[in-house]
Amino acid sequence: MFCPQQSGVRVDLVQQVCDFFRRHIGNRGAKKSFPFPNFLSLRRGPQIGNNRYVLLLYITKELFLYFFISFLFFFMIFFVNQILLLAEDVLKKRVPVLDVIRLMTYSLPFIIAQSAPFATLVGFLMCLGRMMSDNEILVMRITGLSYFSIFVPVFLLGTAISFVSFFVNDYLLPLGTISYNKLYMDILYSDPTIELESDSIKRTDRATLVIGDVTEDTVSDLLFFDTDSNGATRVIVAGKTQIRNSEKPGTLMNLHMDSSTVFSLVPKNPKTYDVMTAGKTEMNIFTSSLFHGSDFINPREMTSYDLYRFIEEEKKRENSFIDFNMY
Repeated sequence: MFCPQQSGVRVDLVQQVCDFFRRHIGNRGAKKSFPFPNFLSLRRGPQIGNNRYVLLLYITKELFLYFFISFLFFFMIFFVNQILLLAEDVLKKRVPVLDVIRLMTYSLPFIIAQSAPFATLVGFLMCLGRMMSDNEILVMRITGLSYFSIFVPVFLLGTAISFVSFFVNDYLLPLGTISYNKLYMDILYSDPTIELESDSIKRTDRATLVIGDVTEDTVSDLLFFDTDSNGATRVIVAGKTQIRNSEKPGTLMNLHMDSSTVFSLVPKNPKTYDVMTAGKTEMNIFTSSLFHGSDFINPREMTSYDLYRFIEEEKKRENSFIDFNMY
């Protein structure tokens, strides 16, 4: 491609266009000569011919490059954040490294689902901003490309990323969540002390467990608030408590409590209460009573089609009440 050395106020702009064509178009579809009057006529657009698609391909490649770099940036941020969360809850409890790696693998769909939208926004803005600052958008406008044509690669690439993100959110995310929860519950069954942290409080809809100092499988002080199906409130206070694994299905752990006191209130008669004391007390902690959600499927574990079928089935039932575990 030949670019003449013209003098005048437009020489710099002409030179930028010539340099741009040399880098990204070259001699593909160009004539032997490139006179100055014909270059000005490119504002009308028909002379660019097949090179229009070369420019659109260049925009697409630049957008994808900036998206990929931004995606890696946000992916590392969310990935490190997930590692820190696992390090606080799991790693310090001496969980096997292989199980930790599996937990991180099952967390990848969630990390990808979080990273893709941010990467698309930041990457596209950085790419278009760089093109504007380097006058490449101006050069493309001079060659005949409209703003709508420049927007086409942005729309197509954004749509492709949206479809991939939808697949990750709709299929991989529920699959990863189910596998993550199943593996985490297996870890809890093998070592219940993972869920019991020193000086912490565990709450559910019907129970509250106040935990003292935890040393391996021993809890110094334990305070348990519970409400039965009749609405009666029960308070259990215990001193030294040993945590034991349970082989019974649905039972998370057994608590062997020393010097325990049970205080019960009768809901119909607030002035009446029961007090029981015991030197040794054994209490079973069921998975559904304290760590709820293990026996139910929440919306994060469903695809959009499964969720639609579930809602339609609930609508057909008379006096049905949909109760989702939202957490």
